[in-house]
Amino acid sequence: MKYAAVVLAVISLLAFEQVAAQSGVITTGCGTLPTCGANQVAACCEPCYSVYCYYINRNCGQNCKKACYCTLGYVQLQLNGPCVPKSQCRPPGKK
Repeated sequence: MKYAAVVLAVISLLAFEQVAAQSGVITTGCGTLPTCGANQVAACCEPCYSVYCYYINRNCGQNCKKACYCTLGYVQLQLNGPCVPKSQCRPPGKK
């Protein structure tokens, strides 16, 4: 029974790492990662996709800081704000 639980845990971790790698999120090789909120993923470096409404990440993988970042398809409307669906972005200056 313990063996089955360990195997299941390893499979789950590998599946998570595969999804993270496909979306440009580095999750290994940086030690313990923080616990994140809804629609966020803990990562070693900022992902290659945009995590803010009006910011395009041109330094993909270079901003290496352990932190929580929005998952693919979610963005922050403002710095340190919650991660919301990208469809909630509004043009700059409009509320």
